[in-house]
Amino acid sequence: MSCIISYRIIFYQVIHYIISHHIVPYYISYPILFNFNYLNSSLLEPIHKKCHCYIDIENSPVKYDVLLWETPIILFENDKIIENTYLVNKIQNQYDLNHMIHNMGLIYEISNNKIEKTKKVNDKLLENYISSSVQLNSIFEKTNTSEKPTIIEKIIEKKSKSEILMIGKFSTFKNRMDTSYYELLKHIQEISDYKIVFVDSKSCEINQPLSYYIDKYCETTDPMIYNIVYTDKSEQIINDLVDSKLITIYEIEDCYEVDNVIYNINTFKYDYVIYRYNCEQMNYIISKCNTKFIHYPHYINTDIFRQQDTEKTIDILLYGNTSNFYPFRQRLFNLIKKSGLNYYYLPHPGYNEYLNEDNPNKIIGSELSQLINKAKITISTCSSFNYLLKKYIEISLSGSIIAGNYPTTEENIYKNCMCLLDETDTDEVIIEKIKNVLNLSKKDYNHIIKESYKISIENHSYTNAIERFNKIIYYICNN
Repeated sequence: MSCIISYRIIFYQVIHYIISHHIVPYYISYPILFNFNYLNSSLLEPIHKKCHCYIDIENSPVKYDVLLWETPIILFENDKIIENTYLVNKIQNQYDLNHMIHNMGLIYEISNNKIEKTKKVNDKLLENYISSSVQLNSIFEKTNTSEKPTIIEKIIEKKSKSEILMIGKFSTFKNRMDTSYYELLKHIQEISDYKIVFVDSKSCEINQPLSYYIDKYCETTDPMIYNIVYTDKSEQIINDLVDSKLITIYEIEDCYEVDNVIYNINTFKYDYVIYRYNCEQMNYIISKCNTKFIHYPHYINTDIFRQQDTEKTIDILLYGNTSNFYPFRQRLFNLIKKSGLNYYYLPHPGYNEYLNEDNPNKIIGSELSQLINKAKITISTCSSFNYLLKKYIEISLSGSIIAGNYPTTEENIYKNCMCLLDETDTDEVIIEKIKNVLNLSKKDYNHIIKESYKISIENHSYTNAIERFNKIIYYICNN
């Protein structure tokens, strides 16, 4: 099968011109696929496998997923990350669509020969992924956890342990709508085996040499330098980080801005990258960088998100964003509204820092957990970027059954204790699956709740967060 993908409804005049002047007259023998929908990676995967090439007319992050399938890409805008591509020429600031058709024909002619550079990128991705994720995870699992020391023992031990200079937008994380990341960092600072010094990049002196920050904030002269969650290069406050001989770590969360993330890793030559999501974008970032990548997923405070003995007054709960970033969640919401089932929807309150306390949608933390506890089923989907979001863990800890899809790039540890819905399911099948869960006996329902809760407690609690953080730093210090 030969097909070209034009992604989403944009550049209408380009699409019309292609169809009327070029595709119909010249490419009748080649099937062409135009995708105008917001599809996630799992639905696009079989398409990419069968395509000869991909036309990126929207400058979309989808092109990075395509590269992982060794598929040639035709671009309308230059991309400094993707080396192996076909760029459509411009003549007097107008795209030369004849040149685009030429590129299509060229790709068809060489379709039986894999693009060597693309294959090398894929090979490098595989090599880095194995060395960074699989092997390191194995090391962590083999590391024995010693008995927990007392608070006094910890204080004494910290003084003799390695120091970490952690730099980031702490004031922003502390004051934004969801403060869970800041609270996790504070917990790590207080409980971990290491002395961690916070430096708020929003309020400290910027554009200073590393020695300035060490002299001002640290007790030792050789701390590990740990930058947290930034994407824009202007947020780097150390002006000579690249020259440092100390261990440098870069933690990232969302990886929408792949070019900025890759730039930061390679420009500042971080020794280690700690990342949140196993996803296609992350795989591409790994393929373009020469550093070790260590997975550190979400962890949830189980004192806040916990099971409560409360009446189940809601059949289906859906909370959060239903924009086009969450196409399957959007579909489920529209489907549930039409189904006649008893549901409750809590809109996303917004991402703004210093969110208005009077916002009726600002239900977070323990209050959100209480709401989830009232629901038999709570919807969670992985977004169009295939992220294992905190929502999955919050739901399972709060006494509700997860209903939704699951990231195809993650092992589904909840597969036997959730209502697994698939984008390929018909509307009728989705509603039937949901009704089957709602009609479970109390015994069977409670068994699923218990199993789901157990999985989250054993994998995504603050205890797990500290254990893994200690093992990561221990590994880094000894290699």
